Amino acid sequence: MGNEKEGFTLTLIISYGGIMLIPILTAKGKTKLSLKKYKLNDTKILGTYSNNGWVNNGIIMIALEEIYKNTKGKPSALLLDQFTIHTDDFVSNEAKKRNIELIFVPKGLTSKYQPLDVLINGILKQKAKKLWREEIVKNPNIKITNADAVTHFLTAKEDITSEIIKKSFNKSCFI
Repeated sequence: MGNEKEGFTLTLIISYGGIMLIPILTAKGKTKLSLKKYKLNDTKILGTYSNNGWVNNGIIMIALEEIYKNTKGKPSALLLDQFTIHTDDFVSNEAKKRNIELIFVPKGLTSKYQPLDVLINGILKQKAKKLWREEIVKNPNIKITNADAVTHFLTAKEDITSEIIKKSFNKSCFI
């Protein structure tokens, strides 16, 4: 994309039942204005921001709320890597309040145990890159923007069926 510092973080949440919850985009910025360049459609993606463009406690809270709404408060589990913010006591306490058990993938083993890493992220990246290349072929002078990257992701996401999500859990060593 040119300037890596202008990238964004996408938080994806999938369920063993084959559902992908609404993705959460985190942009680098101090105000909601930092989301403007992404041209988000709030019904397809949630826009958030943080000073460094990484997930923080507030953004984790949004993810926990999305899980809670989806499960209607029934017991659920969230599989996470051991990124520092994920293992924070605040996150643990907030998850407990929402009946969400946190399960941590051993360090260095997300490619084996994290269903998103086992199958889904690869499909999304491959499809988004294909869409980008198709645009470049049509117009070699085009400059792909952050908004284009989001559009490519949302288009790629359409290929992720409930069967693929279930397969990703079964292919991972988590099950």
